Amino acid sequence: MLSIPSEWVKTFGLRAGSELLVYENAETLKIRVPAKPVDKRTIELKDIEFTKYLVSVYYMQGVSEIIVRSKGVMNQDSKNELRNLQLFLTGLQLEDEGFDYIRYAVRVSEIKELGPEVSKFGSRTQLLLKDLSKTLLAPSREMAEDISVRCDELMKSYRLIVRTIALGSQRDFELNLNLPTKDLILYAVAVRDLGRMISHLKRASHALCNVATGSKELSQAVDSTAEMFEKSLKMFLDEELTHVQEIRKTQRYVEELCVACASTNQEFSELAKSIARIASYSIALMDDAVHKSVRV
Repeated sequence: MLSIPSEWVKTFGLRAGSELLVYENAETLKIRVPAKPVDKRTIELKDIEFTKYLVSVYYMQGVSEIIVRSKGVMNQDSKNELRNLQLFLTGLQLEDEGFDYIRYAVRVSEIKELGPEVSKFGSRTQLLLKDLSKTLLAPSREMAEDISVRCDELMKSYRLIVRTIALGSQRDFELNLNLPTKDLILYAVAVRDLGRMISHLKRASHALCNVATGSKELSQAVDSTAEMFEKSLKMFLDEELTHVQEIRKTQRYVEELCVACASTNQEFSELAKSIARIASYSIALMDDAVHKSVRV
């Protein structure tokens, strides 16, 4: 038997016989009023880029049905761009379409545990960093373009993880990630930093397409960044903080290499800037790890 505060009962209009959800989440017993999910959204097509952005946002925030409508017949260029969103959002499926609309449904097996998924994401990022280092020694447009395409593929995983966090925080009685609120927040922050790292990796790959000569110094900067990233991610997942000072020292070394390369060869300017930003997100991930380790 549990006594429920009378003000809470009045606020939600409960009475004898009202059904409540009672469930456990991260060593906490939760009680809530059942609510029907608002997981359907309709977008009026005005600007195609803004519409694509909204579809991506609704997907990442856990919406399961998305409809895009136009006032008149939707032109085929817009329809093709909307159809192609299926390539970038895991589980997004075009269910049906008419002259003036497209309807998507999201059909994907939701992630059950964030830790292993973030670890897998980190391993794929580590491989990208290693391949970026190799390409810097002997620049090749084909290798740079391969890195860019793999960054796009990895961003699909990023969006699915964000969707998982959104659902796990809003509908934890359906998708119980079994994480304290603080940890869930810090996972969201860490995944944001990982996503930004991949964005700068993609920028680095684009800059590399325009580089004719290799750079041993920038390759070393990326190798050092990869070491920083590996340690920062392990710290975040394990909450073991032995590498903090070492990571900070490596960050200064990477920055010095990037500044030196950019100042001696203008060709490396954009590339060096992107590498320095990638390293800065390894530091951000380290900060996330330190915050996650503190319990009160």
